[in-house]
Amino acid sequence: MTDTAIPYRAAHVAWTAVDGCVYAVAPAGPTPFTVVELSETGSSVWMHIDGAAAVPSIVRRVADEWGVGTDDVAEGVRSFLRQLTDQHLVVWEATAPETSPPAPM
Repeated sequence: MTDTAIPYRAAHVAWTAVDGCVYAVAPAGPTPFTVVELSETGSSVWMHIDGAAAVPSIVRRVADEWGVGTDDVAEGVRSFLRQLTDQHLVVWEATAPETSPPAPM
């Protein structure tokens, strides 16, 4: 993941936020689906994944939301984005054509 990389929520993931907590539902292997409950901090990161913001912008937004410095959250945000990627909940700019709108005809 580079500082210019832009994460997207994967197109196959349905999600909702309830009382500040995000629940993501994704198809998973031998079971029909998997439900992932994100922590309050993880939910904050998820809400800032908008398909336009690069990693440093997400770090800044999370730091501002929590009233801390970017150095205090940068590694945690990056680590969490890697976890979301490993769980196929997030894809990145170079691998995200399925999340892009279709080209005009």
